[in-house]
Amino acid sequence: MMKTQGIWAISVLLGLTLVVISFFWPSIVGGRRNWSDAQAKDYTNTLAAMHRLNGEVAEARQQLAQPPNARGNSRTRITESRLATATALSAPVDPATASPDRLATELEVVQQRYAKQQAALDAARSHGQNAALVMRWLGLGLAAAGAIGLLSFQSRRGN
Repeated sequence: MMKTQGIWAISVLLGLTLVVISFFWPSIVGGRRNWSDAQAKDYTNTLAAMHRLNGEVAEARQQLAQPPNARGNSRTRITESRLATATALSAPVDPATASPDRLATELEVVQQRYAKQQAALDAARSHGQNAALVMRWLGLGLAAAGAIGLLSFQSRRGN
């Protein structure tokens, strides 16, 4: 009879242990183990490039929206602006590709790369969440079964 009580108590303790571990599990198996420093650096560089290109696209749209009789050709001003930005950042930009159309294409490529990297980051962050959820529910089930067993044992013992 004492052996049965011990089994129910172990069930409760094991269940509670699983519940506690489940809260720490994603940080144990996820995060840094699934996201390298190189990935983080590449992600940061992509984010910076996307920010820069968004600004350049906005500037290009603003320059293209100016009336045609405004000072200078708007496409030439866009090219000059891109080359000046590239020079300031020490980034290579070919004058032949420094056009509004190519700028939009470059932004689209960077946005696609960013979307892939964001998906990889989200996967690294959520790694281990499913296992934690299973552990939590299994632990709650074990603890509940053990508590019911202990209560049942106590009520039978009292009669």
